Amino acid sequence: MKNGIIYLVLLFLSFLISCDTTKFPIDAHPQIKINKNYFGTWKIKNKKDKDTYIVIKRDDYNYLILIKHSKEQKPDSMNAFVSKINDILFLNINNISDTTEGYFFGKIIDINKNNNKIKYSLVKDSTLKYLKNPDEIRQRIKENINNPTFYSDTAYFKKISIILISISHFLYAV
Repeated sequence: MKNGIIYLVLLFLSFLISCDTTKFPIDAHPQIKINKNYFGTWKIKNKKDKDTYIVIKRDDYNYLILIKHSKEQKPDSMNAFVSKINDILFLNINNISDTTEGYFFGKIIDINKNNNKIKYSLVKDSTLKYLKNPDEIRQRIKENINNPTFYSDTAYFKKISIILISISHFLYAV
């Protein structure tokens, strides 16, 4: 799997409403530094989803993902960081723009060599909410890493523009 990191960032958000959340991320603290190749504006490759996903740097280990819905003024804000399990990258995502608490996860299935197309699948396991710490989350995902019923909502993201800014250069309303 490529050492890339953020692609994920933009993909998961369209699935947020159908996500199973947990109190804990895969890693208690982010361990993989961000990859600026994933900064930019992304779209899901289908005609129904008109949302735009903007991925920028939040800090050295976290991405800020802004989801601009076609009919709403204010974007949703997500924090995301990458974890690796068995050489497979997963996004840890939490919503920071509302009172929704917890994390949901996305498996990065494939990233093309130009880092502008990502295949992503949402982890769909309602038992995650009962686990008691990041180690248990990691173990559950590891045990099911190749189980197709553990995932749902596969999406194909395509980068439509490049953005070279960080949160400190970006004004937004949260």
